Amino acid sequence: MRVPEMINKTENIDFLFEQLFNYKEHDVYTWFHHACYKALKQDKKDALESIEKALKLGFGNYFMLTNDNDLELIRNASEFKTLLQTYFPAETKKN
Repeated sequence: MRVPEMINKTENIDFLFEQLFNYKEHDVYTWFHHACYKALKQDKKDALESIEKALKLGFGNYFMLTNDNDLELIRNASEFKTLLQTYFPAETKKN
């Protein structure tokens, strides 16, 4: 997914996510990586929706959310900041 010339060749990646979404015990990480993928594709709306799904399912790694380069597109979005404040109130107060 991180190879720039491959980012728009979505057929195989879409198939991969279709398969991953069948394994419900890994949904939290699948949604996180889906958000990363959508952000890399410059799809802000879907990236935010996917990260919200990951958080609702229990994704709890504040460091990854705030430092993963794949999420750079959405990191300054007000919706993203609201999600961080909602799910990580103590951490966001420190910053």
